Amino acid sequence: MNLRRSGVLMVIMLMMVVMRIKVAGAQDNPDTIPIPPLFVAALGAQQETWSIVMLDPAGNGPEYLTDDQYDEINPLASADRRYVVFQRGTFTSDAPLEYYVLDRECLPACEPHALPAEVNEMRDLRWSPTEAKLVAWGKDNAVWLIDITTNTVEAMIGGKWNANPAWSPDGSLIVESSDVVAEDQMLSDDIQVFPAKTGQQDSNRLNLTYSGLPVEETSPQFSPDGRYIAYTTRSLIPDTRDTFADSPFGLLTIEAACITQPSSCLQTRLLRSEKGQAVQKFSWSPNGRYIVYLTGNGTGGNEPDDL
Repeated sequence: MNLRRSGVLMVIMLMMVVMRIKVAGAQDNPDTIPIPPLFVAALGAQQETWSIVMLDPAGNGPEYLTDDQYDEINPLASADRRYVVFQRGTFTSDAPLEYYVLDRECLPACEPHALPAEVNEMRDLRWSPTEAKLVAWGKDNAVWLIDITTNTVEAMIGGKWNANPAWSPDGSLIVESSDVVAEDQMLSDDIQVFPAKTGQQDSNRLNLTYSGLPVEETSPQFSPDGRYIAYTTRSLIPDTRDTFADSPFGLLTIEAACITQPSSCLQTRLLRSEKGQAVQKFSWSPNGRYIVYLTGNGTGGNEPDDL
């Protein structure tokens, strides 16, 4: 299977499991708010291309938001579900995919438009929970702010390694994985937070973990209620007895209260650790009670992962 398509299917699986968890919660509690639409990539209605499709539990069936002219994947919907950012290209071509955004309020009168070219080199795009803006990891290993309404890009923080940025539920903070030590040492990564504003400096960072040399801590995410931050870890020192070299891997949580009470930041909770099995991706359930994740051998190959 085309690697791009297999990656899309993994992301869809994660979203569908989280959706099922929310449906189950709604059945237990009739006062639960309505389930919002889900946006996925699916085979086009007329051609063997991929299109952006909206699945609305309150609707009458799948709604195609884009046509079959291109391959369009990895949709990311804004918090209010008005805007959808996605990647567009052609799987039969070696040309890289480009980021586009569509405004559901003006469909079908307006067409999706391209985001600034520098966004195409960025990773880990995530919507603000309160505004039509995204945070991303990009050029110079900096964290960047993408404003959809003005179609502009500005740096939020740089100066060293900055990866996997994500918003706090109220949109006031960015949590990320970054080097604690000086840029030229690059020893290990820890979890840090800083204000969700452009032009931040190193002095604005707050360190939440202190892993030390052998451990890399990555992919932090706030729980929907803002009480916890989940993240993954792995050892940077290979174990020659381990087939997969980098081990062990872990999925941990830390209480977000330690942002205002730093002395409590060392009180982490290990959720999962297994030799040779990396948590590849994870996502919180909407009520913050569960975490769904993909696990694999961490080699980055084509071996199947487990959900």
